[in-house]
Amino acid sequence: MKHALRTKSVGTKVSEAELRVLESRAEAAGRTLSEWVRDVLLDSSVEDAKLAYRRTALDRWCMNTKLLRMLARDGFKEGNDGEGRRWRTKRRS
Repeated sequence: MKHALRTKSVGTKVSEAELRVLESRAEAAGRTLSEWVRDVLLDSSVEDAKLAYRRTALDRWCMNTKLLRMLARDGFKEGNDGEGRRWRTKRRS
C-alpha cells in the first residue's frame, strides 16, 4: 500500500538532551527519528494527551506549593529581582 504524499510538517523545539533521548528511542525502535516521532504522535490517543497534560499540571501545582511553603517558612525581605519587582526571600535564623 502506498502512503499519501506527505507535504505538511509539524515542528517543535527540544533541548540537546531531549534530542538525544528521542534519537535513542527511535534507534531502539529501528526507525528514523521522523518515522518514530510520526508513529508516536499518530498512535497516541486524546486520553494519552489529557493524562500527560494532567501530569504536567500536577507537577506545576506541586512546585508552586513547595515555593509557597518556602516563602511562608522563610518570609520576605525587600530586594530587586532584576525585572523591576522588589521582593526576595529572607532566611530565618
